[in-house]
This record gives sequence, structure tokens and C-alpha cells, in this order.
Amino acid sequence: MKIKAVLTTLLLVVLGSINCFAQLENPCGGNGDPDDPTTCPLDTWVVALVIVTLIFATSKLYYKQKSEQAIS
Repeated sequence: MKIKAVLTTLLLVVLGSINCFAQLENPCGGNGDPDDPTTCPLDTWVVALVIVTLIFATSKLYYKQKSEQAIS
């Protein structure tokens, strides 16, 4: 029973993500060159978003651990 649930979940995840990769043309336009700044504006900010997310997650985990130590 547990195997059926795991396989069903995996199947739904895979089928749900297939449409993300099923594009016939470049959605950003241009020639598809990742170094061309006119193709996808989101590409230039992905690194900044990752850094901000890591800082935010680290601070949240630090303060959570600090508050749990104060309680015990």
C-alpha cells in the first residue's frame, strides 16, 4: 500500500513538471544565448535571489535555534 502511494506521488510530480520542459521555442525570444542580456531579464537576478534566500533562511534558522535554547 505504501509503495502504491509513493509511486502515485512520484508519477504526479513527474507529470506535473513535464509541461515545464515541453516548450517548442525559446520563451524569452532572442537567439537563446544565455549571455545576451536582452533574452531573459530573470536570468540576471537569479544569483541575487539565491543569495537573499540563503541569508533569509540562515537568519530564520539561527533565531529559531536561539529561541529554542532560551526556552530549555
